[in-house]
Amino acid sequence: MSSVREQVLQAVFAKIEAVRVALEWTTAVRNPSDPLGDDQLNALVMFDGGLLDPRGLSGGVQEDEVEFSIGLIIREKESEGVAKEALIDAGFVAVMDALLDRNDIQLGGLVEMIEARGGSDPVYGRAEKGARVVGGMVMDFSARFLAREGDASQVGP
Repeated sequence: MSSVREQVLQAVFAKIEAVRVALEWTTAVRNPSDPLGDDQLNALVMFDGGLLDPRGLSGGVQEDEVEFSIGLIIREKESEGVAKEALIDAGFVAVMDALLDRNDIQLGGLVEMIEARGGSDPVYGRAEKGARVVGGMVMDFSARFLAREGDASQVGP
């Protein structure tokens, strides 16, 4: 069975995939090994982060926290009349609403809560070749969860 950390990250990525479908974007990928091509934009990209120092241990239950980032990579399409800023904002709102959903802030009981931790400024520019305008933004999050000491695959308590 997967570690609680991996279970949390899989649940987060499932939410990101649902965002991709709702926005009708082309790609959602976790920890990409290769650069994304122009044909894969607009894209949501998830990067796994590390575990923060445990907050404590009580009764064999450890409180852990995992970090992760969600990147938005967009291509402005003049033919569709949607500005680059509007595309980034739509992705920002959809990701925030999905991950900080009051009705599922605990990811079905896997976590105590998810927190937004900041992120980058949106950036825009012309592609190296051609007249395409592309943009990107990264949002950082953490998810706090309980794990059983000596059994990394079991959610505590």
